[in-house]
Amino acid sequence: MPEQHTERLHTAGSLNRGQYDAMCIRAALASRRLPTTSLPGQVVFTSEQSGQPLAFNQLSSYGATYGGFGLVKTSRRAWQVLRRSGVPVPQSQTFAPDAQAAAAAYAQRIGLPAVVSSLTGTYRRTAHDADSLSKAFGEVAERVKGQVLVHSTVPGELIRLMVQGQQVLAVRAQGHRGALHPEDLDPALLQLAVAAVEAIPGLDLAAVTISVPTSDPRLKNSDVDRQPLVERVMRSPHLRDFAAGSRREALRLADQLVQNAARELDISLAESSARISADLVFTGVPDPDSFVAELAAMVNALGRVTVVREPQSVADGAELSMRGPASDVALVTTQSIAGFANGDSAHLVHCRPASGD
Repeated sequence: MPEQHTERLHTAGSLNRGQYDAMCIRAALASRRLPTTSLPGQVVFTSEQSGQPLAFNQLSSYGATYGGFGLVKTSRRAWQVLRRSGVPVPQSQTFAPDAQAAAAAYAQRIGLPAVVSSLTGTYRRTAHDADSLSKAFGEVAERVKGQVLVHSTVPGELIRLMVQGQQVLAVRAQGHRGALHPEDLDPALLQLAVAAVEAIPGLDLAAVTISVPTSDPRLKNSDVDRQPLVERVMRSPHLRDFAAGSRREALRLADQLVQNAARELDISLAESSARISADLVFTGVPDPDSFVAELAAMVNALGRVTVVREPQSVADGAELSMRGPASDVALVTTQSIAGFANGDSAHLVHCRPASGD
């Protein structure tokens, strides 16, 4: 394996969005000396001293958002629920990959610009005229290999808002330069984002994408006579996007999510500590000796950690004791579940604050 890839595997840059979210949550919990149990699918469980559980799945509070999982997998299903609650959503229709002419006629009927996308909305193109619509439809149909979604939008900007309960925690705008904060927005947009999350049963934390009809860089005082539309509700906010690539800011947002969840459940948290001592137990490992070799290589490459007890193989897994930044402890946990370069991985990782830390 090339050396450059090996180095990348030992950094947060090797993680996808969901894994990165989970790493940040693990770091926030570890920094407050809470034990965690981590599983594939970015699932993180913890409980504080009284036994009160906290659980997260890709930053969504697991117990509270389980009911909303299925509803947000496809845009149209979410829109049906939102529309019944009075939330403004796009007009839409699905088309077979060979129905380009019908899709073009529909787009003209609902008005351009229009969006051509996959059913989930993860792959999308915006068309402003007939030619660009034809091109967009062909690209999406080739990419998704299935039904193509065409829906209305408004000329202006796309903004994404991270909502937890009644609060908007962070904002990002497509193509916007400089910092953008919730207080920069029209309060009506904040209320709309909160309403969209409340409309989906069981959802308490999500990223809401709204198309806003304005060219004002601060998204205020719109003089365009078209209302904003809620285009997407995602149960995984993707902290790296809201943090503009800043690991420090992503970790701050994760800690805010943990504090808010604890406050909601009336749980007292310890003060956050940048460096921690932790005992890690990895289980569900097919080849413990091979896994330990990869684990040791990763820990040694981090540079900012002190190995208290070297990684060692045990039945069905491995053990490790280390001291270092909570984010590095979380990275080791996350990478061991996601898998090392040779394919070795753990099915479950327990992270416990070390005695006396």
